[in-house]
Amino acid sequence: MKKQNQHFGYYHVYNRGVDKRPIFLNDKDRVKFLGCMQELCLNNEIRHATILAYCLMDNHYHFLVEQTRENGLAKFMHRLGTSYTMYFNKSYKRKGSLFESRYKATLIPEDRHLFHVFRYIHLNPIKFFKKAYIREVDNIEKAINFVYEYKWSNLKKAFSASKKSMHCDLLKNEFITKDAYNGFLSDWIKYGKPGSAIQ
Repeated sequence: MKKQNQHFGYYHVYNRGVDKRPIFLNDKDRVKFLGCMQELCLNNEIRHATILAYCLMDNHYHFLVEQTRENGLAKFMHRLGTSYTMYFNKSYKRKGSLFESRYKATLIPEDRHLFHVFRYIHLNPIKFFKKAYIREVDNIEKAINFVYEYKWSNLKKAFSASKKSMHCDLLKNEFITKDAYNGFLSDWIKYGKPGSAIQ
């Protein structure tokens, strides 16, 4: 079998539930998932990848991941998927696969694409703000505030000084200030094409 994700670098990773079913039924589930993810990220003995951005939706998730060890992403995702599925199946007295397939991981080929992936992930919750094409949002400021207050992404932590925040300094180095990044987010809302996130 051909090895997957052999390249060191950045990956856009995502997956969704079987038959598009929810993988998070409540906040307890989301907290558990993030706890599993954080444990894998912060434990030096088992850390194989670094999460730079994440967003949890009802039936899917998105990560921006830096692979820091050979085949680290595959090991990281296997541990995370196994741990969370065991929790979910035990909690809801079910059996079998929770996710529809193996996670999808797209290598980001050039640095200039990296920040567009940050933006795409951080803006994913906007579909809860207005269930329509992203460019139909008529109040940009409220939309930006909404995605910042969405509890299940790391956008609000992106410019935090906390050492335990699951992000790196890439955004800070590129945009310097939160306002600069907000302008980058706003540009997509105003001028970008409709999002194509998995539903």
